[in-house]
Amino acid sequence: MQDYHIVVSNPTGADVTAAGNHTAPARSVSVQHINSASPDHYKDFLDAGCSVGPYDGGTIQERQHGGFLLYMLQVEQEE
Repeated sequence: MQDYHIVVSNPTGADVTAAGNHTAPARSVSVQHINSASPDHYKDFLDAGCSVGPYDGGTIQERQHGGFLLYMLQVEQEE
């Protein structure tokens, strides 16, 4: 499987755990390494009040994969 890298900002007072056991600590920004393009892995973050963005670090390929993951979320929410 391919890794997808995204940044999750959690402004809430509680840790948020998304599908696949990815946890965004309370009141922090973290880089999540997700090994699936499934939107379920990051919709949980959004539903809990977090914001999700592309990961600026890493290789060009890692940044492209993170952008693709976010694009897939947008497409799914528009349908």
